[in-house]
Amino acid sequence: MPTPYEIYQTYLRGPAAVIRLFEQVFGTLALYGPPEPDQQERTIESQAEQLDHLQAQLCRLEAQLWQARIDNHRLQRRNAELEAVTSRDSHNSSRPPSSDPLWAKRTRSLRRPSGKSPGGQMGHPGHTRPLTAKPSRLLRHRPVQCRHCFSSLADGQIMGSERRQVIEMIPAKLRIIEHRAEVVRCSGCGQRTKGTFLQGVRAALQYGPSVMARALYLHDYQLLPYHRTSEAMRDLFGCQMSLGILSRSVSGCARQLVETELQIKRRLRRAVVLHADETGLRVDKKCHYVHVASNSRLTHYGYDARRGRGAIEQINILPGYRGNLVHDGWLSYT
Repeated sequence: MPTPYEIYQTYLRGPAAVIRLFEQVFGTLALYGPPEPDQQERTIESQAEQLDHLQAQLCRLEAQLWQARIDNHRLQRRNAELEAVTSRDSHNSSRPPSSDPLWAKRTRSLRRPSGKSPGGQMGHPGHTRPLTAKPSRLLRHRPVQCRHCFSSLADGQIMGSERRQVIEMIPAKLRIIEHRAEVVRCSGCGQRTKGTFLQGVRAALQYGPSVMARALYLHDYQLLPYHRTSEAMRDLFGCQMSLGILSRSVSGCARQLVETELQIKRRLRRAVVLHADETGLRVDKKCHYVHVASNSRLTHYGYDARRGRGAIEQINILPGYRGNLVHDGWLSYT
């Protein structure tokens, strides 16, 4: 029971506080009486409907959770199958190296750090480039005044010098050579005769052998693509060559090397031991192949869209070979 002081403090806080105090002391049933039977039934029915709704919602969530677990298990199994397929290459299976995808791992180097600093080690003899006896250009640096008494050194005697050389590259410039075939009239018969151009001078304007040699060196030896070869010729020599000219130059060079290729093939067929292999090559996003045949001195590369026997017969080195062939067991080599 509350004390008189607590009742007085509650009275000061207002009627709502007094009603709450009476509800705590006597209970709601003593103040308001029992609820009406209809209202009690409606409350029970409402709570029962809400309970049924919550149970149905729980069943739906359990079904969704079960389906999600099934989908997750199926996706995990499919992911494992795809990882097994994509991770299989020539390093962990019997597949040939030519079938390796672009993202296949590369062989790691077996070298280990030596702990030594870069460059020549202690006791290693140095190799310094000697000074050139006849430099292309000589620049003299004569002092103007004495650093001790500040007198003029215009009439001073040269007692010696210290040499230092800087190696520079002269920018390459195009040299245009004009050929003129003159037409001369004969004083005897009056007929005209035109001079003959040198062999190889066929067009009104063309690139000479020295220009084409540098372009072919960059493209075929340094393995630059056509666009980068054109850029290198422009940046290094000031010669902007079109891709069409580069392509025709490569084709012309290949035609002149036909006899050289035939000689390489003939010598490889007579080799005692011959190594053969093929490797993939991406051409226009498709897998083509480079076929290799080599011994200790000669190597032949043959390109074909096929990998098997058809390409080997087209290249025509192995069909006529009777020596010891070293290969990776690819069926076409048999």
